[in-house]
Amino acid sequence: MRADSVVGYLFKAETFCREHLTLKVDSTFRQSGVIDSNGRLFDGSDSLNLDGTKVGFSDFDAEDLLDIYADVLKIDRMEESSFDSDDFPKIIFHSDEWDGDCHMCDVVKELEELKARKGVDPVQFLIVGPAG
Repeated sequence: MRADSVVGYLFKAETFCREHLTLKVDSTFRQSGVIDSNGRLFDGSDSLNLDGTKVGFSDFDAEDLLDIYADVLKIDRMEESSFDSDDFPKIIFHSDEWDGDCHMCDVVKELEELKARKGVDPVQFLIVGPAG
């Protein structure tokens, strides 16, 4: 792997793999109003496929999604000293010697272990909470 290969991201004091960053970023920016519940950017524009159908933002690769948000938020992703990782994800390169620990991967693993140990459905646990 090349030293400049993207292996993960730092966002809001947590590290994420590429797959889980798209979920975290999409959720964070929906909550902050950058995109609405219909997937429209705050300026009202949609992202469309060539056939005119709307694309869900979670369908994008992490880098493509970050480029879209950076453009909307007027952030220069290549100038990482110009923004804070609490506001926008910073890239972790292979040369940064990241241990590969992803916050969301850890949560998913814990929920799967809970299900195996106690027979608890992780989705129900997240929605309803632990059984009383």
